[in-house]
Amino acid sequence: MHSMNENIFHGRSLEECISNACNSLNISSDNINYEIIEKRGILKKSITIKVLNEVKEELNREIKLESCKEDTKVKEDSKENSLDGFLEIKDGKLRIEDPKDGGNPASLLIPPNLDITVNGESSKGIIKVTSESQVKVNFPKETAKRNLNITVSENDMKAYISISYSPEHVYGLKDCEKNNKIMIGTEVKKLEYPPKFNKEEIIKELDKASIKYGVIEGAFNDDDLSKDKEYILIAQGVKPIDDEEDSIQIKFNIDKKKFKEDERGNVDYKNIGAVDMVEKGALIGELIQGKVGKDGKTVKGKVLPCKKRKKVIFKAGNGCEQVGNLIYSTTNGKPAFKGGIFQVNPVYEVNESVDIAMGNIEYSGDVYINGEVKDGMEIKVGGNLKISQNTTYAHVLAEGNIEIEGNVISSQVYAGGENNSILSYVKLIQALKEQLQGLLDSMVEVKKFGIVKENNKDGEVIKALIESKFKKLPRLCVELIKNEYISDELKTLMITKLMYLAPLNIKHFNELDDIIKCITLDIEEYSGKIAIPSYVTIDYCQDSTVRSTGDVYIVGKGQYVSDISCNGIVEFKREDAISRGGDITAKYEIRAQEVGSVAGVSTRLKVEKDGHIYAKKAYGNTTFVIGNKEHTLDCESNNVHVYMDSFGEVVVDRLKA
Repeated sequence: MHSMNENIFHGRSLEECISNACNSLNISSDNINYEIIEKRGILKKSITIKVLNEVKEELNREIKLESCKEDTKVKEDSKENSLDGFLEIKDGKLRIEDPKDGGNPASLLIPPNLDITVNGESSKGIIKVTSESQVKVNFPKETAKRNLNITVSENDMKAYISISYSPEHVYGLKDCEKNNKIMIGTEVKKLEYPPKFNKEEIIKELDKASIKYGVIEGAFNDDDLSKDKEYILIAQGVKPIDDEEDSIQIKFNIDKKKFKEDERGNVDYKNIGAVDMVEKGALIGELIQGKVGKDGKTVKGKVLPCKKRKKVIFKAGNGCEQVGNLIYSTTNGKPAFKGGIFQVNPVYEVNESVDIAMGNIEYSGDVYINGEVKDGMEIKVGGNLKISQNTTYAHVLAEGNIEIEGNVISSQVYAGGENNSILSYVKLIQALKEQLQGLLDSMVEVKKFGIVKENNKDGEVIKALIESKFKKLPRLCVELIKNEYISDELKTLMITKLMYLAPLNIKHFNELDDIIKCITLDIEEYSGKIAIPSYVTIDYCQDSTVRSTGDVYIVGKGQYVSDISCNGIVEFKREDAISRGGDITAKYEIRAQEVGSVAGVSTRLKVEKDGHIYAKKAYGNTTFVIGNKEHTLDCESNNVHVYMDSFGEVVVDRLKA
């Protein structure tokens, strides 16, 4: 496409634009002067150039004008100039006729854009010629070209080819009628295209570009290969198909009204009254295995591994057996499923209150007490425990979940059995590890900046730091020495390097790192033993201790000066629930409604450093603890959210009341 006034040319490629300009302006590609003024498109490209041969075009116009005038003069004075010589271009050949006696030789007008020699000399402008003159036209030479480009997507999943052909332009002289003065011109006589790409050539180019996989046979269509084409999809990789996750089907009946799934997505039945009894031999669980996936591959042959499914826990616990992917009950009782383990526990039902007359209860399975647990009584259960009324001045322990529908007054409630003791030990050695890590970091700073004199031994500096900055460390050591779970190795290290004057025995502060490594091994060992979390659900508690290896849910009016601690979350369900006084500790999250009191009773809420605390209303003197940092409210606040930011600082989002 060409704009005559501005010498603007359009095309799908630069070569096409130049070719169009050469044809239109009779300029060889070697002499053309141009600039690119626009490029557009990614898949469908276009380019625009502007030819800048202004001086040459002006001279052309002068020659054409002079030729036109001379031609007019020849026509007007044809009789007077009949003796002059003549020129003619016919069928692309120049014929020169000499003048007769008294006449003038013919004149040849040579434009500046043509390379013409007359008698061996390069000539421009108006030249007199005779039949003896040797006129040689050096036509522009343009070699036919073909291009094949391969483009690969960023993720190597698709490969494209782009093909273009540029023909050779075969030029000849433009015919001109007989006259005593003519302007010589050239024109394209024919276009000679290069050979078309074939399948073998393309495969060879693909191999050079390392395209080894997913080549599309249909892309070698003759119609596509014989024309200019952009971004033909030539090869396509295969995306990986991930494994399907295994799933577990529960085959026993559940009362959906009583059941509520754990907020973190764990499959567990906290409400032990939500599950029906099963008989011996009943199918209670089935493992449905997901389909195996398939690896993918890029066009360059790189294997893209599929995501493998996570191995789910699917085991038979007490009271059941596994046969392949099925689990059957081996006894009559209440089925349970927690942490991937099925159990069937025999059920002991007590249809009266537990008091001195009945005596304490110790049972290996599930226990239902349809009454109260009165002063001084002790309940110890190997499975789940449900108490339908109040529990006062009692000690209640269950390996499984505990559900108390009444009030808990001045009692101890422990869900998870021995796991609670293990959990307490893990928390103690985690606290000791934090203290030792801080002590080690301080020693590194002391050494780096030369804070103490060179003659001070590391043990002396460590002892001074413990006495001034890490005062909790000795108390933790004393408490841990008495714990039944502490290993002999850790106990020896604490006695010989940390307690009383023992830090003076430390020769190099790196010895602290040996103690930290020993603690880390203990944490990993005992944390792995708390495999199945147990949950506590109570209505209200006062002046009581509640421990759980899972979550604690308070579904009634709240708690008063109690000590509640769990390895999951603590949540007050009722919108008017009150938490007044005491300590509440959770690993992940505490969700409270109203905390503290107008009188400023001290209430303490604590989570680990990655945890969150929420309260709809909190009074002054309420303390929020995140990890080892705390913040105490100075005034009544609403919509409180407390957490630790990425810089290790406690953030308190709130609205002042």
